[in-house]
Amino acid sequence: MKKKYAGILLLAFFALVSCSRKKDPVTPISSVESLSGSFAQALARALQERDVRQFVKEEALKKSDGDFDVLYAAVKDRRLADGRTFETALAAYAERADVEGWSSGRPLLTIFVPELTRFSAASWEEEVPDVAVDDNHLQASSQLKTYGATKDPYLISAGSAPDFPVVVVKENERIVAKSKSSGRDESFVESQSKTIIWETATHRFYAIGDQDLTVYPSRYNLPRDLVWRFNQQDPYSGQRDWLYYSIFPAQGRMEGWMSTGYWEHIRNLRLTSAETMRAINSRWTEGKLELHIVLWRVDRGGELQGLLRTASCAPSELVSSGNKLLTIDPDLELTGWDVRNEGDEWKFTVWEYDPGTPVLRDVSAGTTFGNNYMERNGMFWKSGLGNGKEAVFGRSARAMVRLTSGTVELGEARLTFDAPVILKRNGEEAYELNTISTGAVTFAVAPGYVIPPGWR
Repeated sequence: MKKKYAGILLLAFFALVSCSRKKDPVTPISSVESLSGSFAQALARALQERDVRQFVKEEALKKSDGDFDVLYAAVKDRRLADGRTFETALAAYAERADVEGWSSGRPLLTIFVPELTRFSAASWEEEVPDVAVDDNHLQASSQLKTYGATKDPYLISAGSAPDFPVVVVKENERIVAKSKSSGRDESFVESQSKTIIWETATHRFYAIGDQDLTVYPSRYNLPRDLVWRFNQQDPYSGQRDWLYYSIFPAQGRMEGWMSTGYWEHIRNLRLTSAETMRAINSRWTEGKLELHIVLWRVDRGGELQGLLRTASCAPSELVSSGNKLLTIDPDLELTGWDVRNEGDEWKFTVWEYDPGTPVLRDVSAGTTFGNNYMERNGMFWKSGLGNGKEAVFGRSARAMVRLTSGTVELGEARLTFDAPVILKRNGEEAYELNTISTGAVTFAVAPGYVIPPGWR
C-alpha cells in the first residue's frame, strides 16, 4: 500500500513539473473574444523579434485602408526579412487551433498602430510595444485587456491614451468580409459594398461603400452653368431646374429634358459642436473616424432606396486642439437628381460607424411627385419650375435596416430640389454653399460634373 501511495505521489509530482514548464496550456477556443486574446498574446511575444516589429511597422505605414491598420488576412502570407511568413512567425507562439481560427473566425482581425504622444508608426524604432485588445464589437468596456511578452495580462483605460508603446488588436472599420459559405442576411453596410478588393479561401473582402481607400478624392469646381444662373436675376430660385432641365422662366425657357452630365456631391462637412466629437471619439483606439452619410430616396412606386457614402477623416481634421470646429470637403459623389422618378425631396442620415453586434433601426422617407412631364421621342420633358402647377402626389416608404451596436447615430436631414445651391459669393472665385443640418453634423449637397469612368 505504501509503494502504491508513493507511486501516486511520484506521478503527481511529474505532472506538476510538466505543467509548470509548459507556458502555453491548450485552451479551447469558445468565442470570438478568445481568438482576439490568443492573437494578441502571440503578437506580444512575436514583437520581441526585430523582424516582426519591422514588418508590422512597414505594413502600417502603407495605410492600405487609409489608416495605420494591418489587416491580418491580407498580410499573413507576406514574408518577413528572414523569409518566414507573418503567419508562421506568430504561429510559433500559439496553438494550431488558434492560428486556424484567426483567419476563419476573425477575418477582419486588424493590428492598429495608434499615434500616441511617445509612439507611432512613423516614429517607431526599437521599442517593443505591448498589445491591447479592443473588442468593442462584443461589448463596450472602459478598460482594455493588454498583453506583454514577459508579464501577465493587465488592464488599461479605453478612454485615456497610454504614455508607453502599445499597438491595438481590433476589428477593421473600413472593410467588410463576406463568407463564401455562409448564406446569412447582409447588414446595410455589407449590402452597399459590392466591389471585391481581394479574397482568401474562406472570405471575400470589400471596401465599405466601395470607397477608394488609397486615393484622396479629387476636387471639382461648381458647374459653370450653375454659377451663371446664380449671377442672374432672382438668383436663389430654380438653380437646379436650370442646371438639370435648362428651365429659366425669366428668359422664356419653360421646358427641357434632364441632363445626365451632373451628379450631386457632398461638400463642406462640419460638426456642430466639440461635444459631438467627444461622443464619437471616446476611445484612443479609434484612429480615423468613419462618417457614413446615407442618401434615402423614394421612387414613384413607393420603394425606398439607400445609397451609402463614407468620409474617412482624422479627429484633428474636424476639431483642432483648441476645440475650434473645422470644415472638411470630402467631395463624395452621389447621383443625379431625377425629379420625375425620385421626387422633390431627399433624406440623409449620418452615422459614425464602428463594428458591433447587430441592431435594427427603422428608416423612413417621403417625397412629392409632380405631373408636369411630357414624353417626346422616348424622353420625358419637364415643364415649369419644381412640381409645376399640376396636381401633385406623395409617396412614403419605410424599412428596417441592420446596423451595429458600435455605430453612433448622428441624426437626419432633408433637402428639397428647389433649395438654392449657392447662397453668396465669397471673393472672386469662391462661393458659399447652402448647408443642411442633422443637429450634430452640417454639410452641403451641391451638383458637380459627372466624373468620367476611369477618373474616379
